[in-house]
This record gives sequence, C-alpha cells and structure tokens, in this order.
Amino acid sequence: MRRHRAQTGAGFDFTNVDRSTPKVGLFVAEIGVNAMNQTRTRRCFPAAFKAEVALAALTRRQSLAELAVRYQVSAAQICRWKGHLLEKAEQVFAEPAPSDVEPLYAAIGRLQLEIQLLKRMLPPCS
Repeated sequence: MRRHRAQTGAGFDFTNVDRSTPKVGLFVAEIGVNAMNQTRTRRCFPAAFKAEVALAALTRRQSLAELAVRYQVSAAQICRWKGHLLEKAEQVFAEPAPSDVEPLYAAIGRLQLEIQLLKRMLPPCS
C-alpha cells in the first residue's frame, strides 16, 4: 500500500487512524500538517535567516546535521542555501553597472520644451 507523505511518520502507523473528523493535537502541530485537509504547509524563511544558516554552514564550526537540528531545517536545504550564497557572493563586491542617465535627462528636457511650445501655440481648452 502506497502512503502519502503526510500519512507517514516516525514509527507511527497511520493505516488504522480514523480520518472522518479532523484531529487537532500535538502530533499534528509538530509535523506541520493542516488539520482540515491533511496536507503539509510550506514554511517560508526570510532572507536574513537563510543568510545566517548559510554563513554558519560556511564557517564549518558545526556539522550539517548539527546545524539542521539547531535551525530545524534539512541538511539538503542548508546545502542549497550555501550554494546560492557562494554563487551570489561575487555580486557583493562587484562595481555597479554605469547607468545611462544622460540620454534620459536629455529626453526629459526636450519633452519639457515641446510641452512649453505647444502650450504657447495652442489656445487653452475650455
């Protein structure tokens, strides 16, 4: 019998559980299951938290397993965040690209002159 991910647990058999009424209890809250439709809810982590975890992984003072337990995130997720940090680290020290502001200011000035000229030439609308 194939089980859905939300139906499997550590040492707990879900085959004989009555699912006619949703049960809200400690076990359901611990694994992050929505009591109404028995699906897992996605956790969203802020960028600051991801950076903190990735930097902790880069320092290698603790193993990935210890970091996973400490931050309650899987080791695979920590490895992904660490990889993203290493990929984007170069951009922190890169010089910003020169912006093409001068042509934009020239276009603004030209358009302002056209507006003033048209205001003088056309009679006011009433």
